[in-house]
Amino acid sequence: MLWPTLFGLLALSILISLGTWQVQRLGQKLDLIEAAEVNSMAVPVPLDQILKQQDGDLTTLRYRRVIVRGTFDHSRELHLFSVLDQGRIGYQIITPLIRSNGSTVMVDRGFVPTANKEISTRAEGQISGVVEITGLIHLATIPNRFSAKPDLKSNEWFERDLGAMATALGINPVAPVFVDADETPNTGGWPEGGQTRLEFRNAHLGYAITWYGLALALIGVYVAFHKANGRFGRI
Repeated sequence: MLWPTLFGLLALSILISLGTWQVQRLGQKLDLIEAAEVNSMAVPVPLDQILKQQDGDLTTLRYRRVIVRGTFDHSRELHLFSVLDQGRIGYQIITPLIRSNGSTVMVDRGFVPTANKEISTRAEGQISGVVEITGLIHLATIPNRFSAKPDLKSNEWFERDLGAMATALGINPVAPVFVDADETPNTGGWPEGGQTRLEFRNAHLGYAITWYGLALALIGVYVAFHKANGRFGRI
């Protein structure tokens, strides 16, 4: 029974690890939900003020309402592939906002359907001059080996990879976060702001219970099998 025991121990360790991982994910998801509820309802303040106050951990700034001022550089907008909850497919329009101090903030101006990807189809929405944008801080995606690569030729992005976006546009310096514009209508209707998702599915507790339950079931089967064969004597 050496090999069955070893395989059983391996399976048990995997099940317990998966359950523990889900408990950790539960904590992270609860923090995310709390940040969305609290920060998105706060009074908006200038982005630079918030960035100066944070202690180096940008996660505390998720979904914080902020204000930024500057001039959009529409000639360098980026198209981030997007599927809304309603099933609409299109792009989030991410446009550099050039501020008076020469720095840049990448602003997600909102959603456009596939048919309106090109600027020529929504010329009215290309705001000129100095603008003031109220929106929510959105953190950049940390790329990994599984991250989808952008199609630079067709200007299509699949991750909020702030570093890669800034490099592709030759922008420096750039604020360390995105700002998602609120639902204030744009001229012509596009882009459609206010698309930040603030409701999150949270099933991690159920997953944790499932994995831990399977671990207990495995122990029960192991004990019952050996007891049936007289290896544990009377239990």
